Amino acid sequence: MTLRREDWGLLELPTMPRLASVALEAARHTDGVELLSEALLCAPAQLAVLLGVANSAAGRGVLRPERVRTVHEAIGLLGVTYAASIVVAVALRPTRPPPRTRRAVGRVWREALATAAWSRILSIVSARRSRDAFLCGLLHPLGRMVLLHTPAAMQPDPDDHLDRSERAVGVATASSWGMPPWIVASIGDRELDPRLPFGREVATTQLARALALAGTELHAHPALAALGLGPRELHRALRLSPMVRASVALLCAPAQLAVLLGVANSAAGRGVLRPE
Repeated sequence: MTLRREDWGLLELPTMPRLASVALEAARHTDGVELLSEALLCAPAQLAVLLGVANSAAGRGVLRPERVRTVHEAIGLLGVTYAASIVVAVALRPTRPPPRTRRAVGRVWREALATAAWSRILSIVSARRSRDAFLCGLLHPLGRMVLLHTPAAMQPDPDDHLDRSERAVGVATASSWGMPPWIVASIGDRELDPRLPFGREVATTQLARALALAGTELHAHPALAALGLGPRELHRALRLSPMVRASVALLCAPAQLAVLLGVANSAAGRGVLRPE
């Protein structure tokens, strides 16, 4: 699919990796566990990362002494929706960015992973959960990631904030991938109104991105009111910040290192329980 813009001409939009497409289908299929399991058995690197997440505090939130060893155990522990979201993240991980933007791509990708992790946490501590919170956060900067892989004339300034053109590219890319409308809205919309059809997903993503970028100084963020989150819920979310750091480390790491990190973050690897 191509996107036309007057000062660019035609921009070729990327296609979704096959494994990511299969994972998304599995998340919405009645036999999703088997579909995802079969796909991962043909993708050992992605399976290794999923096992690393399942064996970590990032995946479970609670430590237990038994080590997760099989794909079915990992999916059963994480749930098919979250497991599929992890697979999508691994499948979309940038591997060969242009030299000019390699550093910016790495920074944006880490911010996307942190936003995804915070989105999931905010959804958990909220009275009402947001749909596909992890994916909404992960794909929030999709337009910027696409543009950072294009010829230099189309690339944004790596230090600029997301602008309308980047949101347009992100929306067009996500739509061409068949993403649900709430994920598309979390990429393109900026109005914080929970009464809108996908207002909760948009507000969750914006607050998660603020947490990913700014940390704890968010007590006056407008998304808090939009989501109905008070100081108590925000405090609960902030206490889970070690899970965010662990998630980013795991999903940025090569497959073999992800497994090692997962075991190191599990009770099986440490022998003692601690949140860090």
